[in-house]
Amino acid sequence: TIQRPGRSWSNPDRCRIERRLGEGGMVRCIWPKISNTGATILLGSESERKQLTGTESSALDEIEQYFPHLDQRNSNVSAWCVREQLHHTLLSADGIARSVVESTAGARRPSLSPIKWIVLTTGKIPRGRAQAPKRVRPSASVSREELEQLLVHARESLASAEAADPAAWYEHFVFGVMRRNAAIKLIHLHTRHHLAIVKDILAKETP
Repeated sequence: TIQRPGRSWSNPDRCRIERRLGEGGMVRCIWPKISNTGATILLGSESERKQLTGTESSALDEIEQYFPHLDQRNSNVSAWCVREQLHHTLLSADGIARSVVESTAGARRPSLSPIKWIVLTTGKIPRGRAQAPKRVRPSASVSREELEQLLVHARESLASAEAADPAAWYEHFVFGVMRRNAAIKLIHLHTRHHLAIVKDILAKETP
């Protein structure tokens, strides 16, 4: 199905399709009669789209189980303890989702970034390669209650982002501009990246 505000078409085979690298499977359809609008096609079924973006099973749902272990750390795994890992993860998820919601749909075009394409395609974020921006750096003194409230906000922001216009966007400090679907996928990839670090901290906790 071709999706465009107010209109839809059920015969995408008649249009010329070109893949948009780094947009998590989203492609742009150039239809002869609407070539100036650029309708979008989401490949596959609805369940496949959910698998693409991660919305069928939110990574945020896994965070709460680690709240009893906030003070555990292992410097051989990370300089951050579990508390800091979760704080950074929630700040990032909430920030990305809110940026998508607050963006002006279609105002920016996705950046062509090989690094973004590799991360979104493989689902892997290398450890220790990027410095977290100041706005999402964690606090070692954040309380469990504050983390619980931030989790509520992050879930609400993510739900709003999922309902946003597909042309809504977020600008990453390394990957550049990302459309809604790619930004949502990044939230889940980034969250699971840090949850994997948390699991390693708990498995290898310093005596």
